[in-house]
Amino acid sequence: MRYISKKKMKEFNKSVLELIKQHGAVECDNYRQYKIECEELGNYHVGLDYDGSCIYSIFGVFEDIDEARDFLRMARGNIYSGKLNYHSTNPDECIRGLETMLNRWSMASLENNT
Repeated sequence: MRYISKKKMKEFNKSVLELIKQHGAVECDNYRQYKIECEELGNYHVGLDYDGSCIYSIFGVFEDIDEARDFLRMARGNIYSGKLNYHSTNPDECIRGLETMLNRWSMASLENNT
């Protein structure tokens, strides 16, 4: 496999940051980590890969696994570690996966508030 150029990785990370900031993400104290708060599911932390790699990656984990367990099950995440990651050789596929999850999350929040 071929490594992704730094330019392409930078463009990918910029797109991911734009997406998560639309959902209220704030930068954490940890370098390259962002947090999205959700009352029903707890905090979701997003980490990005800035190093050379053969695939595009978005790393995510819920703080409160018990709160997020049903959502993790639905989204095919890890119900034991709270991880919900996205990896692909296609950057658009990776971003679409995260976007779908965030939209489901938003819909679930709206339904619980009505």
